[in-house]
Amino acid sequence: MSKILQIRKNNYFQEDINPHDLSLLKIWVEKLEKETPTTVAELEEFLNKIEELNHKLRDTGGEIYIKMTCDTADKKIVEDYTAFQQNISAYFAPKDFAFKNIILNSPALNDWIAEHGKTGTLLEKILKNDRDLFREENVVLGIKESELGVEYRAITGSMTVEFNGEEKTLPEMAVFLKDKDRSVRESAWRVRSEKMLTHKDELNTLFDKLYDLRQEIAKNAGFDNYRDYMHQAKGRFSYTVKDVHDFHDAVESEIMPLIAELNQKRKDTLKVDSLKAWDMGVSLDGKLLKPVKNAEDLIPKHITMMQKTDPSFGENFSAMNDTKLLDLFNRKNKAPGGYSYPLYKYGASFIFMNAVGLHSDLTTLVHEIGHAMHEFTQADHKYTSLLDLPMEAAELASMSMEMISMDHWNECYTDVEDLRKAKYDQIEGALKFFPWCMTVDSFQQKIYTDSGTAELREKAFMDIMDRFSNKAGLDWSGLEKERAIQWLFQLHIFEIPFYYIEYGIAQLGALAVYREYKKNPQLAVENYKKFLNVGHQVPLADIYKTAGIELKFTKEYIRELVQFIREELKELS
Repeated sequence: MSKILQIRKNNYFQEDINPHDLSLLKIWVEKLEKETPTTVAELEEFLNKIEELNHKLRDTGGEIYIKMTCDTADKKIVEDYTAFQQNISAYFAPKDFAFKNIILNSPALNDWIAEHGKTGTLLEKILKNDRDLFREENVVLGIKESELGVEYRAITGSMTVEFNGEEKTLPEMAVFLKDKDRSVRESAWRVRSEKMLTHKDELNTLFDKLYDLRQEIAKNAGFDNYRDYMHQAKGRFSYTVKDVHDFHDAVESEIMPLIAELNQKRKDTLKVDSLKAWDMGVSLDGKLLKPVKNAEDLIPKHITMMQKTDPSFGENFSAMNDTKLLDLFNRKNKAPGGYSYPLYKYGASFIFMNAVGLHSDLTTLVHEIGHAMHEFTQADHKYTSLLDLPMEAAELASMSMEMISMDHWNECYTDVEDLRKAKYDQIEGALKFFPWCMTVDSFQQKIYTDSGTAELREKAFMDIMDRFSNKAGLDWSGLEKERAIQWLFQLHIFEIPFYYIEYGIAQLGALAVYREYKKNPQLAVENYKKFLNVGHQVPLADIYKTAGIELKFTKEYIRELVQFIREELKELS
């Protein structure tokens, strides 16, 4: 039986934060600044206070952000978000830096670390990294960067097109890209691209501002370029920039040949002279999978699917629904994309997405549920605000949930052939994600270590598309203008820079989890739950080991997984 999640009680900071009023926060901070923990017990209490205050502020900012993405046209919410960034975030960032120094300078730190083993050592490493990167002048620049990211969501969230006599949002146009009629698909793709082309100059101007801000942030911190700065800022302790480039090469040499084979099959089946962008989403058997007939069935069916995957997953997701922590359906003035936003006050997440009646509604929701389950299992962990989940682990949770839940998609697809098709599409889709992942990451690697002018950005993007898209057998002739602006659709490039290669690393991990699931489903799910529960209490490589897999993305490792994928696709064909 589900239940409404209760708000967790705070021990130190009970009152609500007003984004327009700093007075209460200043009182709290000034008290903390006077603390000098000299014993392990005092340091532990200080850490607990910092943890609670961080969560308090994140929840306040998070709830404003959620409201803003749910309605980008609400000017009052945008004002609240701006006020939170300019008042609360700007004030607290240097204070947070000071608190970390109090921790690092405590004479009790070594004894505290000894008591906490790998977790203590990891926390010290992260705090020192944060201290080394902090520059007070970057606080204001970071706030400006965040505000520009909001502009991107506002611009793209308000985009609509006229199609078949009706106003449609860009996410709604995805339905027509799966139409059996090629002329409908082409028309939909062109209308969508033309709309983005009308905003090309506006978005390029926006990105110019972001680019300059980011390079300035990097230089302030002593780095030659923003790429190198972000690699360290993201705490990528387990792999190097060279490893990332090797990953690009491995995808090109090991994955692209199989994708080219699959696309040749697509071309032959569709009986077209060449594969165009509007040919990539349509089902080869002409059948459009829809997980539910009625939108209101989406949530209950997913509750059952999660229950079958593991009872705790079903119970948790049901509680999220009862607590009104879901906004799943597309509408005008809703920001694009999807996310799971942790709300520590509930020990859970808010799930946001744009369902439009496609199979992707199922996979997107399952993906975000994977993130949410991560938050549930970490709810009672200590130091989670200081030990933020590395994205390679966070995305492993979501992408693996997509794979290990597949056997239970029959809740939505009662027809055996529909279920087989859904599984085939999931595995093929996981494979075909890699070229775009490498494109997005390569593009950012290139522009942030070179010139970022609009002209050079466009050339860089086209060159990278040649490397991956063309080798997949996709024909862009006659579509040069449209091809050059495809990166404008990718919100991560604007709002969450360099958060993308993690998807590729995690996707490899999810395929490895699925390979273990095929051997022993029960053991794989149990290992997955252990992985969720470990959070970020150990280094990234150890986190992956907990899931029963390795943190690897070498050519040899990828070659093994490609062979596994090839066999799975053959079995499902």
